[in-house]
Amino acid sequence: MLASWPVYASTLNTLLSPILRGLHDAAQARECNILMACGVVSDFSDSVRSAWPLYAENLDFLPVGPWNTDGLIVIAPLQSDSAQSQFIREMLEVGHPMVFTETSEIGPSVCLDNAGGIQAALLHLKWHGHQKIAFIGGGPGWPGDSLERLQAFQASCQELGLESDERLMGYGRFTTPGGHNAMRQILESGVSFTAVLACNDESAVGAMQALRDAGKKIPQDVAVIGFDNRFEARNQEPPLTTVNQPAYEIGWQSLDLMLRRLAGEASAETIQRVDTQLVIRESCGCKTDSLSTTPASAGIAPAEWAEAISTAVFSQVGQLRLETIRELSIGLVDGFARSVALDDPAPFQVGLQDILKQIEPLEEDAHAWQAAIHLLRQRWLEQNPGEHPVREWLDQARMSISQFAQHQLLRYFAHQNQFTQQLSLMSAELSETVELAPIQSILDRYAPALGIRHARLVLFEPDVDDPLAWSVMPGTPEIPWRFSTRSFPPSGLYPDSIPYQLALLPLVTKKRPVGFAAFDATNLGPCLAVARQLTSTLENIRLYREAAEGRQLAEEANRLKSRFLSTVSHELRTPLNLIVGWSEMLLNEPGADSAKFAGQIHTSAQHLGRLIRDVLDLASSDAGQLRLTCEPLDLGEALQMVCETGRQLASEKGLLWKTDIPANLPRIWGDRTRLQQITLNLVSNAIKFTAKGWVMLKISVQDDLLEVAIRDTGLGIAPDEQAWIFDEFRQSDRTTARGYGGLGLGLAICKRLVELHNGQIGLQSSGEEGAGSTFYFRLPVLEKNTEPEPESQQQSVLILSHHPETSEPIRNRLLRAGFAVEQQSVEDIPDWLSRLLISPPGAVVLDEPLAVKYGWELLKVFKGNPHTANIPVLFYSLDDEKESGSMLALDYLMKPVGSGELLQALARQGWVSNEPGDSKTILIADDDPGMLEMNSRMIQEHFPTHRVLKACDGRAALEILSKVPVNLVLLDLMMPEVDGFGVLAQMREWEATRETAVIVLTSKTLTEADMVRLNRGVAMVMSKGLYGAHEMLGHIEAALARSLRLGSDSQRLVRKAMAYIHENYSGSLTRESLARHVNVSDGHLARCFRQETGLTPMIYLNRYRVHQAQTLLATTRQSVTAIALACGFSDVNYFSRVFRQETNQSPLSYRRKRQP
Repeated sequence: MLASWPVYASTLNTLLSPILRGLHDAAQARECNILMACGVVSDFSDSVRSAWPLYAENLDFLPVGPWNTDGLIVIAPLQSDSAQSQFIREMLEVGHPMVFTETSEIGPSVCLDNAGGIQAALLHLKWHGHQKIAFIGGGPGWPGDSLERLQAFQASCQELGLESDERLMGYGRFTTPGGHNAMRQILESGVSFTAVLACNDESAVGAMQALRDAGKKIPQDVAVIGFDNRFEARNQEPPLTTVNQPAYEIGWQSLDLMLRRLAGEASAETIQRVDTQLVIRESCGCKTDSLSTTPASAGIAPAEWAEAISTAVFSQVGQLRLETIRELSIGLVDGFARSVALDDPAPFQVGLQDILKQIEPLEEDAHAWQAAIHLLRQRWLEQNPGEHPVREWLDQARMSISQFAQHQLLRYFAHQNQFTQQLSLMSAELSETVELAPIQSILDRYAPALGIRHARLVLFEPDVDDPLAWSVMPGTPEIPWRFSTRSFPPSGLYPDSIPYQLALLPLVTKKRPVGFAAFDATNLGPCLAVARQLTSTLENIRLYREAAEGRQLAEEANRLKSRFLSTVSHELRTPLNLIVGWSEMLLNEPGADSAKFAGQIHTSAQHLGRLIRDVLDLASSDAGQLRLTCEPLDLGEALQMVCETGRQLASEKGLLWKTDIPANLPRIWGDRTRLQQITLNLVSNAIKFTAKGWVMLKISVQDDLLEVAIRDTGLGIAPDEQAWIFDEFRQSDRTTARGYGGLGLGLAICKRLVELHNGQIGLQSSGEEGAGSTFYFRLPVLEKNTEPEPESQQQSVLILSHHPETSEPIRNRLLRAGFAVEQQSVEDIPDWLSRLLISPPGAVVLDEPLAVKYGWELLKVFKGNPHTANIPVLFYSLDDEKESGSMLALDYLMKPVGSGELLQALARQGWVSNEPGDSKTILIADDDPGMLEMNSRMIQEHFPTHRVLKACDGRAALEILSKVPVNLVLLDLMMPEVDGFGVLAQMREWEATRETAVIVLTSKTLTEADMVRLNRGVAMVMSKGLYGAHEMLGHIEAALARSLRLGSDSQRLVRKAMAYIHENYSGSLTRESLARHVNVSDGHLARCFRQETGLTPMIYLNRYRVHQAQTLLATTRQSVTAIALACGFSDVNYFSRVFRQETNQSPLSYRRKRQP
């Protein structure tokens, strides 16, 4: 059973409850299994969360679906665009049997005679004299009962001649607040009316509240009739007249129809209508005493009296079926008649006791049967006004009913007291539970005392992409602990010989399904309280586990911190002590072995740098900031540096170094630097822990994996240590005992780096000394058809932008200047950065939005790769409206800067050698005094005639720049107060420093916060529109012209001339005018043209003109003369001659072939 609204809110839904009881009783009578998905309002929001076999945002999943049922009974209504409706359509498409409890065009249904009920209500109101009747429907466009009752109201009003006004119609959405709002809107319309018919009792109750708020009396001013005959209808003042919906009967017949459908005895078009009946109370204007004033026949007429009694009683009860009331009423009247005939009260008393026994288990209000005694007394006294023992019998019957009702009330209080006590005891036990295992035993112990025969707790377990794939039942070892959720109930959970009727309630925490509770459905009332206790318990257990895990993690972090501090302090102190000691020796003995001392200092410093790098890599990995810059790699070529280093290290220790690297290895997708780091770490460890023998580096291909293995004949790894050898700060006891140092981070970082490459790392070792070990890692091979093909663009300028049209001005300017230019939109190519590494251009130009977002990432990636380190990167902004722009060309070095890197950067600025008499001024700005001094010494060593100025921060740098002309600034970006970008921004504003070359310095390890700060700096500098548009484009052209990667001067000269020809070929061009444009002699231009193209400028011009003429001949109807003139030929005969020389045919022949 599936319901489209919750079965439980604060209590059991009074309309769904009898439907579910009817389903349960029918299932018991027919001995079949039934699963009821009972939705629960789990919070105080207005959202309606029903329970369905779907995992969706506004639904609670329960395993009641096609996987574990033979058919589905659906309690509607459903919106056509809902997820539930889609599910139903899918079930019908696959042929899964379904039955609906409202009128349905898509399947068999058990539904009310809505039209008959609405017509009966309107007839009754018309009988009271009402002509203008307001109507409160369900919802606009709602299907099912809502639509049928609306249509029945409209049709009946027309048929009965009642006045109709659209302003007297509202929608209550089947809720009390909705009915209140609808009634208020109808009252505000100002249209008069004397009665209201609501399409359900809740809307009617809301309407009654609104009427009272407006000062209207019910029924004196406005009569009200509802629909459904819910429990709430009897509790109103005055009691609500309503149309009875036999909900119990609907539930019973729905299951009966499903069984007939499964047996092939009912078709998919079957519709069973259930009769409705008007239950007359007082809200319509009828009086209690007048409800049974139909004329009586002379003498006792059992059938007539029983019908009158059943009508009177039916208006007071909530759960009994009308047929049952009629049977009981007939028994009561028959007993009364026999007692009168025999003058013995016994038969009458037996009939009354039968009624009381029947209603006792239903907890039905016994006082409802006082109406039966009242009617018997009235009818008897009408015919027998004198004294008679019957009066005493009836008085005793009234007392018996009152005593029974009092007993009912006392028993209810006792039951509620016991229920509350047992629920409190269970809650106390559950609140002390911090494990899942005891929960089921607590449930088993308390469920019977709470009126529940049995209950089961089931929890969900995820599997890959399905969070509900599996279920477990804690504390139930006698049945399968784990089973597929959608196969509930698992075999063995319930006896095969006894049919089960189960109510499933979802268990939801933080709007996330964690499981469900399966209850025996005989008594649905207490199930909600138990389910909420279970939800609270599960949440407490989760919080306890999180707290326990947090404490455990904190304790482990504390242990790691202690181990880290002790290890790091020792390992870092060792090279530091060596550096200090060798430095003192160098100072005290300046002439003795200074080169040796300096070498030892350098070695110790490199070791210290590697230790710090390992610590920083670990920190970056833990923060999720360890990044890869991947490209297609030939790993054999990439690891040549490692092989050379390994050979030197092995030779120094007297070990044999071996390599086995096949030629033509398949390429892998990897980060060159990181893979070198991984392999060098493994090689260094192998050499470090091998006293004699050999170390070998081998690369092999296994299936679709490339394996790098480092074997040695060293200490080996004990088997019990191999499980944790890749953990942080862990070292083998064997190596520690022999005094080998190390942080215990290298292997941990290798593991993380290999996993970032989607690879695997492992080791093989018997643990025997001398047998050594093999550390290996495996990486997936690139498929040939997925490997990007490099493009030939080594000498081109690549312009990156979001939209190509925005970069047209700079593209055209560069083409005219003789540069080869390509454009690329990052919107079209998501992996554009990786593609740049595969086929790097000669230079990269980024527009402002990309520069702010990706600029620093691009610089970092380029400078970290030896193949792209020298590629110039320019940022620019261009405002078309203001005709202004900015340009930022950053050369970028990572600290610490080596002398070779610094010389390369100076060479990129045109400082190749220190010529005699050439003296320039260089400003170095860095807040690190050591770096400031070291960089100053390096420049002075290589350029002794240059002047070096030093600034300890950005403010000092700006002060120097404001007073002294400077040719180059070596600028640290990360400085306090005024940082590097602040200096750059000010330099761009000062005219004297606007063109000054700048090389920026940054730390080698940039955090995410650093990257954000640097990108903000780029944005700040780019926001200054200091140049005119034409001037800014000229600066970009000049900056690119300094790059040797973009071709020689002669290549740019020829491309510039070609660009001029392409733009002006239709005019009068000569070799002299072409030479003037590129600012060289015509002879030099001719020599450059021949060198680069093998052609003279004029031959190239004619060939280009002929190419344009071919296009016009093939695509237009212009004359040959017009085309010749359009392409720059002033003489048509000369044009034809040149055309024939180039194409071996005349212009007309060419046209006839292209345009037959």
